[in-house]
Amino acid sequence: IILVNKCRQFVKDWNGDEANAKWDDDVSKKLGTDLNDYLNTNKGSLDLGDEDRTKYFKPVLEDDSVLMCVDELHDLKRESLGDSFRAVDEAAQIGIDQSKEANSDGEHALVEELKAKVSLLEAQLARARTCISSLANDEEGSSSGSCSDDEEKITRTVTKISNKSKPDNDTYYFSSYSNTSIHETMLRDTVRTAGYESAILSNSDTLFRNKIVLDIGCGTGVLSMFCAKAGAKKVIAVDNSDILVQAKENVKLNGFDDVIICVRGKIETLIQTNG
Repeated sequence: IILVNKCRQFVKDWNGDEANAKWDDDVSKKLGTDLNDYLNTNKGSLDLGDEDRTKYFKPVLEDDSVLMCVDELHDLKRESLGDSFRAVDEAAQIGIDQSKEANSDGEHALVEELKAKVSLLEAQLARARTCISSLANDEEGSSSGSCSDDEEKITRTVTKISNKSKPDNDTYYFSSYSNTSIHETMLRDTVRTAGYESAILSNSDTLFRNKIVLDIGCGTGVLSMFCAKAGAKKVIAVDNSDILVQAKENVKLNGFDDVIICVRGKIETLIQTNG
């Protein structure tokens, strides 16, 4: 398409340059010679940039019959080459098919290799489980002889790790409430906090006035202070996390330190200790 349009453009420009020339056989021969020289000297000019490529993709002549027949010309070329052209196509297709088969064989081999490795690992895991079970039942760690040296080393290591003291869930739980951020989140829930305050103050006469209140897990002490505000005689605020330090400060700042007593510890331990 580019070649055809370049030729069309050359002829159009040439006609402009030779506008005053009389059109005859000599002029036609000269045009043919000039066009041939132009094409021979610009063989590499078909590798164009985007701008020139776009330019020569646009037909110079409207309804250019040559451009309309480009596909037919390509088919004629294929027919003229005949069997040799088809042989090249077939050879290329065979190469593609063989490449696909090679890739498929390679993938199949990789899958089989991975399956074999998985089977081996599963067998090793089963033997390791047997060894661990044997070591767990034998306080001295003597094995039944079914473990290899490497497997026995691994299982002994696993056994030592499993025999270490497990994490104290209570410690984890109370530590999670030591940070003020979680309490800030709860206090910022004004609907929740106001609901507690309303429930306590609206029942002050029947439930809290002159009563001793035990606030288990007092946190920042906000509910204990609501109880003191409702007329409780004494409030025992209990918590086993470091937030109790902040609770003591809050109680003092709000003037309830003569009513509220802050106690550090787990309630079950405090009950056992104090009878």
